Amino acid sequence: MLRYVARRILLMIPTLFIISALVYFIIDLPPGDCVTSQIDELLARGDPDALHRADELRSMYGLDLPVWQRYLGSRASSAGTSA
Repeated sequence: MLRYVARRILLMIPTLFIISALVYFIIDLPPGDCVTSQIDELLARGDPDALHRADELRSMYGLDLPVWQRYLGSRASSAGTSA
C-alpha cells in the first residue's frame, strides 16, 4: 500500500507541472497583453508619450521576455521569491 501511495505521489509531480504549463500557455495565446489596453486608454486621452511608455511598461511587467522565461519566472515568484 505504501508503495502504491509513493508511486501516485511521484506521478502527481510531473502531472501538475504539465497542467500548470498548459494553462499558462493557453492564457498567453490570445493576441495583445495588458499593456495594449493601457496604451489604448492613454492614446484615447491624448497622451503623446503613450508609445514610449508602452516599452517601459512591457519591460516593467516582463512582457518583453520569451514566454518560457515568463513562465519559469512566475513559478519562481509563486514559490516565495520575488523579483
